[in-house]
Amino acid sequence: MKSILISIIAIVLFSACSSKQFFEPNDTTSFNKKIIDIPAYIKNINTQGATLDDNRFIDKNGISSKKLKDGFFFINNNNSDIISANKIGNLSINDNIHFKFKSAVIAASIKGDLLAINFADNSIALYDIKEKQFKFKQYQKVSYLNDTRISTPLFLNSLVLFPTLDGKVVVVNTSTFIVAKTLTIDPDSQVNNIILLRNIGDSLIIASSNVILSLSDGKAFKKNFFIQSYTSDEKYIYIATLDGRLLKLSASLDLIASKKFRFAKFQALAVKGDHLYAIESQGFIIRLDKFFTDIKIDSIAFEDDEKTFTSGNKIYFENKLIQF
Repeated sequence: MKSILISIIAIVLFSACSSKQFFEPNDTTSFNKKIIDIPAYIKNINTQGATLDDNRFIDKNGISSKKLKDGFFFINNNNSDIISANKIGNLSINDNIHFKFKSAVIAASIKGDLLAINFADNSIALYDIKEKQFKFKQYQKVSYLNDTRISTPLFLNSLVLFPTLDGKVVVVNTSTFIVAKTLTIDPDSQVNNIILLRNIGDSLIIASSNVILSLSDGKAFKKNFFIQSYTSDEKYIYIATLDGRLLKLSASLDLIASKKFRFAKFQALAVKGDHLYAIESQGFIIRLDKFFTDIKIDSIAFEDDEKTFTSGNKIYFENKLIQF
């Protein structure tokens, strides 16, 4: 009986492996841009940056010369204030201001003396740094299954927008510390935390891994995509979907360009000028022009389990950097 069971398992595994299909382009060239070695590996990533295993971090300015304390992870570089935190509720600002909370901090932003915080238990809070007390705190529905790309609270004039782990954006007035509005973005999906929250022009862009929403001039535009990866610039949003499509969208979610790559799995996207660059998991970089009509595919050394972080025209992966 045991040998029969082993044979059945082997057949199932073989069938699953043999039926798996991969992206296989017809024409490729060798990648001619320099891949820069970084003297440390990425150990943790979020939407704002990455932490290296030598305790330095990567943010919008590149690789830091400073190191975080042992056990701390990069959270945000907010107006040159470096926020870091560990897994047991400690938070540090520039390594010289320290706070201890009951739950771990997973995202945070600063404006003046106010620290906007997302906690691991899906609570959100406004904390006064000088007074060392909470001005606002609210618990959301506990979420056990989350996309690692957890977005960051966004200050807009007298409001702060909190992205939650259960598919909402909670808008809080920073003068009265009262909830002004709650936007439900993705209530039905199992993994629905907010992964993108930013302004593009006069539009507010919000996305989970399943839904993208644009709010502009009192109008709401919504589209459903299974988002594999994304990036944006000052005018457009670029999305790689789970079914191998690359999409270029306006701030109001109008489709500017689209291209399907059969069986492709895109790990990271970067933008340089009018060109979009996409790293595909089997070791390819695809370059597309602004209309997605001029396409070039290069081969590179890349493994599909490598941690990646994109900042503008730079893609960091494991201990490597490509700058376009």
